[in-house]
Amino acid sequence: MIRTDAALNQDEIDILKAFEGMQLKSYEMKCVGGNDAWSTVRLHFESRAIDIVSSIQRISEDDKGSSDEFSVLRVLEASHETPLVPDMPGETVVRTVDKVVVSFAIANDVVQYYSGDVQDSEIIYTQAILVDLGNGFICIDKEAWFSEILFVKSGSDMGELVKDDSSSLEIDPDEDPVSRMEYSSEIVKL
Repeated sequence: MIRTDAALNQDEIDILKAFEGMQLKSYEMKCVGGNDAWSTVRLHFESRAIDIVSSIQRISEDDKGSSDEFSVLRVLEASHETPLVPDMPGETVVRTVDKVVVSFAIANDVVQYYSGDVQDSEIIYTQAILVDLGNGFICIDKEAWFSEILFVKSGSDMGELVKDDSSSLEIDPDEDPVSRMEYSSEIVKL
């Protein structure tokens, strides 16, 4: 069995945690395909910034060599001066926040692939990053495992903000009666 952990790593978690207690001035996004579809979201704090990006990564699905492209969330330290996605034309959208970050949480999804009763693989990936502002949350969610597009939402219920991606992972039993996937999701406070 192959186990692939594409969730945020400890360095990325440490980057997020370093900004707890700091004032989030604004967030900036660059449109990639319509109304609220973004490729990168930059969180602007007083003196530093964080980029949250979704990029395609090839992930092994089983020990037989099968692989597929997954969209993987990454967290990077950034600079206010560096243009957001400089190779992409168009303007950025900036939304003012001016609130102190209480904490961060992540939504990690787990997909287990089975052939009959034998588990072939397990893939863990971060679906969303949630910013707790004390009186509500900002959720940066990729919504689908295969998409590089990010969606930014706000609200007061973490569970309602994170998209349930399980329906996009179902295997049609008519096409493959032997294989199946099991899906679970967990929101973890950092």
